[in-house]
Formats: sequence, C-alpha cells, structure tokens
Amino acid sequence: NAGGAMNDRPSGVLRGLLVSLLVLVPRAEAQPTSYLAQGSFELPAREAVESIQEPGDIAVALDGTLHILDRKGRIFVYTPAGEFLRSYGPPDLGRPVAIVIGRDGLPTVADARSRMIYVYKPEGELVLSFGGAGNLGGRLADPVDVERGPGDLIYVLDPGRGGVQVFSPDGLFIRSIPTAPAVSRPAALAVGPDGSIFLAEGKEGGLFFRVPALDRLPWSGPLPPESFEGI
Repeated sequence: NAGGAMNDRPSGVLRGLLVSLLVLVPRAEAQPTSYLAQGSFELPAREAVESIQEPGDIAVALDGTLHILDRKGRIFVYTPAGEFLRSYGPPDLGRPVAIVIGRDGLPTVADARSRMIYVYKPEGELVLSFGGAGNLGGRLADPVDVERGPGDLIYVLDPGRGGVQVFSPDGLFIRSIPTAPAVSRPAALAVGPDGSIFLAEGKEGGLFFRVPALDRLPWSGPLPPESFEGI
C-alpha cells in the first residue's frame, strides 16, 4: 500500500532535505569523537611527587577547579585542563571518603578514620570541624558520604548510626533521619534542589530510594514506609 507507506515516512520534501544535509556533512565529523580530546586528563603517575594514590571522590568548585579526594589523606586541586595547583588536608585527614562543595564555595570532607566532617576554605585552610565518634546526636559512627542541600545544610550518610545526620552550615546538629530497615546498608547519598534525599542501597545493588525533604518528614521515630519511594 503505497499510500499507507507514505504516511509512515517523512514527506518527499523533508526526505530531500535530510539527504542534502547528509551529503553536506563531512565524513570526518560523523566519526565518534575522543573523550580524551574533549578535555579529559591523566592523573600523575604514582611515582610523582604530587600523585594521587587512591582516588575516591571528586567535586567541582565554583571557579571550575577539580578537587580530587585521595583516600590516603589528602585533597588534590587541578584546573579543568589537568594542571596541578595545590593540595590540602593533612594533618587533619586520616581516611577521607567523600567531598562536596556547596554554594558557599567551601569544600566539605567526610573522614572515616576520625569520624569527623571537615570544612575548608577554597585555598585549603581548615575553618570548621565537627562530629567525632559516638552514638549521640551530632556524633558519627561510620560516615560514608556527605552532601550539601538547600540552605547549604550538610547531610552525612552514616550507616553506623542507621541513617542520615543533618547539620547546619556551621556544624550545629539539627536532626537524624533513620533509613533502616527500608535501606539496610545505604552506600551513597544525594540531595536535590527541593531538599529531596536520594539513597543508593549498597547491600543489594540497583536499589535506589527517594525520601521527601526535611519539612515533610516526622521529627521523631521511624519514618513511615511510604516515605521511601523506589526509583
């Protein structure tokens, strides 16, 4: 059925335009591009003086610089083109596991060994630290991720404490958000622009959950099951 076939295809004029465009595009431009050529760069070799031994996380600063976390206890800063600028962290960091840079421009690092959260100036000067080992409010047992949310609130994912600990930008403990048993072993955390909390389950790969923002959660007791929306 020629008429039916024509209804399922572009019109003759449109087909002609498409063919013309294909002819005009140089063959070289149709080839896959190299991501390396688009601005990726290789980290210095392990033998280099300023080398990253165990890269674990990365954050992009407001000025475009890349802050790359080395789990050996240091943060390395590079330009987007891969030029090394500086490093910071020692002697504070023992086993950093996550880094985030908020809208205030301050790098915030979670350290698993000291169970502390460290906040730095963009140049690397320590300006704030809080947390410490323990099970009371504001203490940390097993921090594995850190995020910034609306109002630059600091969210710390702490499976050892059974959920997410929330702090003000100056380190004041606000509340704990219990995630067990819905998320038995959370491994990663993200906070959306509206304050929604996203969790990745580490025990069973492929499970992700969305939890409403703080102002939509009860302030005490376990969260109702409907708080955990699978995505």
